[in-house]
Amino acid sequence: MQYPGELAPIRAFLQGLGLACEPGAVPDDSFLPGIALRGGGLIYDEATLGSPGDLLHEAGHLAVVPARYRASLDDDVDGAVAELLATAPAEAAAPAPAEREQLAHTEVMAIAWSYAAARRIGTPLDCLFWPGTYRMPPGQRPEQLVGQLDQGLFIGIQWLARFGYCAAPPPFGDPAEAAPFPAMRRWLAA
Repeated sequence: MQYPGELAPIRAFLQGLGLACEPGAVPDDSFLPGIALRGGGLIYDEATLGSPGDLLHEAGHLAVVPARYRASLDDDVDGAVAELLATAPAEAAAPAPAEREQLAHTEVMAIAWSYAAARRIGTPLDCLFWPGTYRMPPGQRPEQLVGQLDQGLFIGIQWLARFGYCAAPPPFGDPAEAAPFPAMRRWLAA
């Protein structure tokens, strides 16, 4: 595992938010090496975890999913979100229109959320954005993504602002806003 010293502060941060993050057995075929989702919480295996930064990213998914669905997230978040989005609007458990919009943007919001969390904790961004993670397109390097986030140009920031997690940074937000992204107004979806 890269950055083993970051595991304890990341775990403490997530638990402080109310997101479960515990060591345990993770199946070999897990969606991400060393991480599993169970009942809306994170299970990790230190022996196979690539970086504790991956926990922040996956926690970002949990954090931006509407609270009423969080505990039902198991295994692959993308699959669970796709199932929710496929739910017919007439069904009782179907997401409301605003929830559908939020669910449709969980990936980019999780990336921006994890960046803000890393900044808050003081976790090196190399721990969060390391080669081989985040399904980076061919040719894109983690530094490019970090640059977009540093400049406030990553689209996930705008979605976080839209749903009230943070204020949009200049040039997109109000320049009078005291604490724009990466400062967060709240960390978890209601």
